[in-house]
Amino acid sequence: MKIGLTADLSDGTWQDYNTTATIALSNNPATIYVQFKDAYNNTSSIVSTTTPITPVNMIIRDVSNLDTEDYQLFICWKIAAESSVGFARYKIYYSVDGSSFAQLTTINDRAQNYYLHQNLDGSTTYYYKVAVEDNDGNVSPFSTTVSENPNGQGGTDTTPPTISNVVASAVTTTQAVISWDTDELSDSKVEYITTTGGDFSSAVSIGSASMLNNESGAGKHQVTLTGLSPNTTYYYQVKSTDLSGNTQTAKEGVNGYSFTTLNGPLISEVSLQELEDTRVIISWKTDIESNSYVVYSTNADLSNSIEVGINDATKNHQVTITGLSTSTDYYYYVKSGIARDDNGGEYYHFKTTLTTDSTGPVISDVKVSDITYN
Repeated sequence: MKIGLTADLSDGTWQDYNTTATIALSNNPATIYVQFKDAYNNTSSIVSTTTPITPVNMIIRDVSNLDTEDYQLFICWKIAAESSVGFARYKIYYSVDGSSFAQLTTINDRAQNYYLHQNLDGSTTYYYKVAVEDNDGNVSPFSTTVSENPNGQGGTDTTPPTISNVVASAVTTTQAVISWDTDELSDSKVEYITTTGGDFSSAVSIGSASMLNNESGAGKHQVTLTGLSPNTTYYYQVKSTDLSGNTQTAKEGVNGYSFTTLNGPLISEVSLQELEDTRVIISWKTDIESNSYVVYSTNADLSNSIEVGINDATKNHQVTITGLSTSTDYYYYVKSGIARDDNGGEYYHFKTTLTTDSTGPVISDVKVSDITYN
């Protein structure tokens, strides 16, 4: 077997096979490549995996209530990027001496980038660190350690977050991404309407419970609006509520912030028609005739993606992708003209099958020749 950190394994050397191997990593995350060779010098294809990224921007807050003697600490970190094999869980560890750590809990929701540790001792200092595990069981290095004493000295917070830098981006025919910053940890909500006047009492509301603030901290607030109508102007306002329940609303002018979706096809019914070991057929529909393209990758963030498709105009779209690797996870989105459907930014996903050969060879035409006798 050969293991290394370059795609062509030029930095690796052949070594005896083992079920485990150790290699020093130079990047975070890092991609590890491996190849196998049998006794007859037949070599496998090069396969790879990417380590989960280490949690960053750890934040800790004392949110104790001295009146009720409820001592508790709130920890938060930047949401982990999706790995190539998918996120499994956050693993949270704590210590009371800063050296001997025990696992406190796990969180299976990648968007839940926080934990409230309750029923603590107000005279003890607590230490925390977090790691990420992916669906293959790979575990990232630990985050930096944060510590705090839950003595209630954080004070009572009655001030709502300050909202700034509200922006609508990645606007397509059917979706848009709304982002903003706050000066403290808070959740994210967008309310939107298609009428002027600024009355959001019956508005559609969508949000996230992730605790965010800005890019240099736990991350920017970001909400993706999906299922929108093409060539339509939408008016919206954003809301953020902090750890103490203080809510701030940001609304521009009378009508609110606004954006207009692109005028193009409306994509619907994205699905897999056939899925095999090295081939897949992806289909979808549009309300007007347009071309058909699929962008896909083995990486969950769609890095190193490949685009395939057909430029013929149709309402019933079908793209066949061949030459895939067996038993491999793929992520994709579809395009028709200027329209794009990326499943609300989460990307569609499939895993190719693994075909096994359970049939023995057929032996035929057995002959004996050149027989001699002594």
